[in-house]
Amino acid sequence: MDAVPGPEAILASYPQSLIKYKVRQLSTQRGFVRSEEEDLRQELTIRALAVLHRFDPNRAGFNTFIARVVESAAAMIVRERRRLKRGGGTRPVSLEAEAHGPEGQPSTLRQRLTPLDAGRRLGLVPAVPIPTDALDEAIDGLPEDLKPLCHELMSGTPYSAARRLGRSRRQIANDIARIRPHLEQAGFGDP
Repeated sequence: MDAVPGPEAILASYPQSLIKYKVRQLSTQRGFVRSEEEDLRQELTIRALAVLHRFDPNRAGFNTFIARVVESAAAMIVRERRRLKRGGGTRPVSLEAEAHGPEGQPSTLRQRLTPLDAGRRLGLVPAVPIPTDALDEAIDGLPEDLKPLCHELMSGTPYSAARRLGRSRRQIANDIARIRPHLEQAGFGDP
């Protein structure tokens, strides 16, 4: 193929059989039901059509391109379904559902919600701050070779710490494993 194929290329037998296969795979996964196979098929077809203009025959064949697009689109659909903002796998509950108060009196879930609950749901409730002096004391108790790493990790990731300290990620992971017991002993373990 020398030119970018038109939208009708998605209706050819290979793309359609690939989409059908991927839909069947998706519909058996947790969070999906068999009855939405047609919706999934349409969603994958639409996503394939949306990126069809990106096909470059100099980089790969059309079938390879479609296979990557369908795989990627299916993975995105799975991720979207599992996102916390989409429910994270939990079933929605009506705020009008009956709930029993502390005295056993019937009430609704809406009546039992507090402003703190709303803040937690929206991510507005700050984490409990760690006392700086307690943290400094715990870091001072570390072996000398681990202190620079601990300071790097306070403002970055293990990957950025490895880059800044000129060490491998494996060495950083091993040192983090050495730091953890010291911090847990200082009272910074998981509750």
